[in-house]
Amino acid sequence: MKRKSHLLVGIFTDENLQKVIEAMYNGITIRKSCRRYNIPRATLQDRIKARIANKPRQMGPDSYLSAENEKKVVNWIINLAKCGFPVKKRELISTIQKIVLDHK
Repeated sequence: MKRKSHLLVGIFTDENLQKVIEAMYNGITIRKSCRRYNIPRATLQDRIKARIANKPRQMGPDSYLSAENEKKVVNWIINLAKCGFPVKKRELISTIQKIVLDHK
């Protein structure tokens, strides 16, 4: 007898996670909803029992730059690269240090 594999990819969107939680509140079992939306059962149980906050996780430490300043730096790098002048690491670090010191 051949067994069906229940391995899940582990890649899912927050939208799918919300759909699964809504489906469960409407009476669908954890097991069925996990299979349907391809979400690991342990992850779903952690979210339901509030062991993990039901919000997107932040990866890494807090940013020193505001979102607006980050966008400006990214655009600056892209524009320089389009002109054929790649930004070197030292130049990037010194520019960001200057921005942080100027805005504190």
